[in-house]
Amino acid sequence: MAESLTINGTLAAFKSVSRPAVAVARGHISIFYPVIIILDIYVCVWALLIVLGHEGLPIIKVMAIVCFVVVPMLFVYALIRFMTVSVIVTRSKILMRRGWPHSGVSTIAREDLSHAHAEFSKLGKIIGAGALTLTTRDGTHYRVRDITSPDRMAVRLNATVKAEEDRSTGTAWTT
Repeated sequence: MAESLTINGTLAAFKSVSRPAVAVARGHISIFYPVIIILDIYVCVWALLIVLGHEGLPIIKVMAIVCFVVVPMLFVYALIRFMTVSVIVTRSKILMRRGWPHSGVSTIAREDLSHAHAEFSKLGKIIGAGALTLTTRDGTHYRVRDITSPDRMAVRLNATVKAEEDRSTGTAWTT
C-alpha cells in the first residue's frame, strides 16, 4: 500500500508501514482463569487451616509450595499462551498461531478456505472466548482455541468465502 505526502510543494510517495491485517483475533483473558481459581482455593483453605489452629500440619507446607511455586509457573505458562495465540486475516492469507507449546504459524490462502466455524463452552459463550475451526477445500481442519470473539471472525471469513464463490461463478449482484 503506498501513501503520499506533500513536502514543500513536492509530492513524495512512500510505502505505508501500517499492518495489512483485515481482521485480528487474539488470546482471551480467560486463559488466566485456572491460575486465579487455583490460587484462590489454596489461599482460602490455607487461611482457614491457620485460623482453625492447624498451622503445624504438613499440608500447610504443601499448600505453600503450590501457592509460591506452582501458581507462578502456571501464570507464566498462561502469559506465554496469551501472547502467542492469534488469528490474523490479511488480504491474501490467514495466519494462525495456536499458542505455546505449539510452535510455528499455520498459513492458509484465503481462496483455499472452505468454511469457518466458532465453538463455545457454556462459560465461553458468556465471556466471549472460544475456538475457531477453519476448514480448507481439501478437508484439512485447523483449530485455534482460547481466542476472543471467534463467532465474529467466523462470520467475517464465511462472508469472504461466499463473496469469492459469487465472484468466481459470476452471480454477484451489481448496483
